[in-house]
Amino acid sequence: MQDDEREKISEDLTLLEDWLYEDGEDGGANAELSVYQNKRTEMGDRVKAIFTRLIELEKRPKAVKAARDVLGSTKEIILLWSKERPQITEKETEEVTERVESITTWLDEKETEQEGKEDNVTPAFSSREVSNKMQTLHSLVSRLLKKQRPAPEKPKKVKKEDDEESSEEESTKDESEEEEEKEEKGEGSEEKKEEDTEEKEEKEEKEEKEEVVEEKEDEEKKDEEEEKDSEEL
Repeated sequence: MQDDEREKISEDLTLLEDWLYEDGEDGGANAELSVYQNKRTEMGDRVKAIFTRLIELEKRPKAVKAARDVLGSTKEIILLWSKERPQITEKETEEVTERVESITTWLDEKETEQEGKEDNVTPAFSSREVSNKMQTLHSLVSRLLKKQRPAPEKPKKVKKEDDEESSEEESTKDESEEEEEKEEKGEGSEEKKEEDTEEKEEKEEKEEKEEVVEEKEDEEKKDEEEEKDSEEL
């Protein structure tokens, strides 16, 4: 508060006090209640405005700094969303980017406007306005961060049916192979049986030939003995 403003407030308070004790139509002694209330409200607003400007001199710069820090962090975070948060669409990311740029532009304009104002006049903006702007961004980002990742796709039933068909084909194939092996074994057994039969027949034929030879030899031997006996006689 500057000196001239302080003096003006002091003078007005003195005049108000004098009015309270004045008689007559314009005096406060006989005034209606609404008149008292209006004068009190007017003076209260003037004093409140002074204290508000004083508080804002400290709070506004802090609010602006905090807001710019958050805006910068948000810009860096949304660059990672395409990989780390695929559930957030490109359109939603653009919406956040636009909100960040809008608030940044508003802050730049308001700070430029405030630079041309004296401390004893109504400021171009307040710390509460900054907070309200940032709350809209916070609500938007919080809503998007709560989006759940898409659930993994469940295996399709068609795939299960394909697996069953494949298993049936493999089973049929195995059965066919087993039957072929049995047939091959059966053919092998028959071939072996035929071979055994041939060997047996050859053996029997050989034995018969040997018997014939032996009988012939016996006959020749007998004839020789008979001839020998005849000669001796």
